[in-house]
Amino acid sequence: MYNASDNAEVTKLTTGADGTSTFSLDPGSYYLKELQAPYGFLIEQAKINFTVTAGATVTVEVTDQRDWSIPSAPQSNIDMPKTGETFPTTNYVFGAALLILAVICGVQLRSARKKSKRKASQAQTPKK
Repeated sequence: MYNASDNAEVTKLTTGADGTSTFSLDPGSYYLKELQAPYGFLIEQAKINFTVTAGATVTVEVTDQRDWSIPSAPQSNIDMPKTGETFPTTNYVFGAALLILAVICGVQLRSARKKSKRKASQAQTPKK
């Protein structure tokens, strides 16, 4: 926040988790310049001018525009393996066993269908 008459910095405001900040100022003209925007938003480039009068409460609102080129939330929930962490061998062995079992069942089913087709075609052909 800056004094409008001499461009001197009055204070740096940081908003809380609720997006608001409160500060007491002497009467005068000031402007607010955003230096950092929340993650995923663009910084407001314009100066936001306001005037404080004695005994009054002034509300200044900055509404940041969404930067659609940035994901809405930082990807912090990615489960990355850590140095020294044990490899989940049991999960991979169990998954491989299920895959092998599925292949065996598929092969058996296919051979059973071939046998039933052969029997059906042999039953339909007349014997001489």
